[in-house]
Amino acid sequence: MGGTVSNFLLEVTQPDPGACPNTQTITAPGATVQGVTQGIGTMGASCAPTSASPEATYRWTAPTSGLAVASTCGSGLDTVLFVTEGDCLTSASQYAELACNDNGCATGNGSRVQFYAKQGQTYNIVVDGKDVGGVSTAGSYLLTVAPPPPETSCGQVTAIPALGGSDSSVTSGLGSEAAASGAGGLSGERVYSWVPLSAGAATISTCGSTLDTLLYVRQGNCASGTQVAFNDNGCPSGGGSSLTLSVEVGTPYYIVVDGATPGATGAFSLTVTPPPHSCNYPLAIDPWGGTYTGAIVPADANDTGSVTCSYYQQVGKEVVYKWTPATSGSANISTCQTNAMPTSMALFVRPDNCYDNVGQNDDCRLAPYGCGPGQNGARLANKQVEAGHTYFIIVDSTELASFEYTLEVSIAAP
Repeated sequence: MGGTVSNFLLEVTQPDPGACPNTQTITAPGATVQGVTQGIGTMGASCAPTSASPEATYRWTAPTSGLAVASTCGSGLDTVLFVTEGDCLTSASQYAELACNDNGCATGNGSRVQFYAKQGQTYNIVVDGKDVGGVSTAGSYLLTVAPPPPETSCGQVTAIPALGGSDSSVTSGLGSEAAASGAGGLSGERVYSWVPLSAGAATISTCGSTLDTLLYVRQGNCASGTQVAFNDNGCPSGGGSSLTLSVEVGTPYYIVVDGATPGATGAFSLTVTPPPHSCNYPLAIDPWGGTYTGAIVPADANDTGSVTCSYYQQVGKEVVYKWTPATSGSANISTCQTNAMPTSMALFVRPDNCYDNVGQNDDCRLAPYGCGPGQNGARLANKQVEAGHTYFIIVDSTELASFEYTLEVSIAAP
């Protein structure tokens, strides 16, 4: 046979030792994919023998930080599932295994792993067959990858005392919360919870803050509650915000301090002032009486107390209750069960007219009066009341003191 003879150069390229076999990329934040393991096994897991069995590898980049989950539950193949970080190397001594599981599903031979994922980091999720007696296994599988739930500021809420108060802090994050209008959605925030002990108009403010802030308030639930108030730049000067809203006793409110400028975070000071307690905001008492908790807060510089006892000028911000008894009889009205009640507490009952500042019809008791040993509250015992008449029960302070109390009202029919 004739032909041409010439020289040639044969080059043999070794496989990339850093490449994973059968690698695919999951581009979605989470996904469910089907596949079949095939070929020669090159990777080994730490939790079960897999070196002889072929595997399939998926590259996945975490969209958020948190606990991610991968599983092969429902697969036909008896799988072993493990996760590595960074380059996918063929030697177990060369890659960092973050999680490994064999038979972690509730039923069947599927596996399930959880691992902490960092936003923007790429991970290798390896679906491997389980060696049986040193013999490889291969087959079909179903892989599900669930990303971490988004980190939200509602998961890190700071409580404001029921009496109100102030807090200085900084906003942070990428903007997981936003006002109903969408404002603040691109800025970091900080969330506070508050459950007031009295009803009426409360004031919430970030006046004087370094950060140009937004303020908005949700009622009932941090993530899904209805927005009941919003303000931007409500302070006399600067970028602080201030709002006033009507609050209800025992209802949770979530106060969000957010940045007004996209991407902005910074320092702020938040002040929550509870409603002024006066005859304008009487709290209802059940016609048959009951037990009620509340709070006294100090008066401000312009408040000398709108309610007076006939022989004592009150200086605190009082709490007023309105009671129309269901029956006539002898009533007992007491704050004696209050823990740590100061001796500055005053209790009095005013029939018909809450604004009777002369006080000539008051039944007034200054603590300690009528209570047991060690109790600093006051008791008005055997007060004769008539059905259908209105009585205003007033808890007050004789000095600038803050305290919580328990009021008990009961009636015995004649």
